[in-house]
Amino acid sequence: MRVFAVDNGELVLKKVTWKYIPRNSFYMQVPSTAPDVYRLLPPDAYATSISTVSINNRAANLVYNLSGQLISEQGTVGLRAGIYVQNGRKIVVN
Repeated sequence: MRVFAVDNGELVLKKVTWKYIPRNSFYMQVPSTAPDVYRLLPPDAYATSISTVSINNRAANLVYNLSGQLISEQGTVGLRAGIYVQNGRKIVVN
């Protein structure tokens, strides 16, 4: 049985001989010929920060109905009366 573990700063699936699986863990059954440790990612491949964030101004005008369907790309102009979602908030058009 293999479980997620950190080995020398690397995320790995490591062979264990436990009789139970600790909570918040998962296991993977592999053939007996499999190596004792599976290296998942080299340390330099780990995400360590967010370098840039871009804003899509186009999204500010998008309007959806309560089913999540895109209704308008020009904001609330010309919409029939009803409840819509714009910028993640419910709005009422009279």
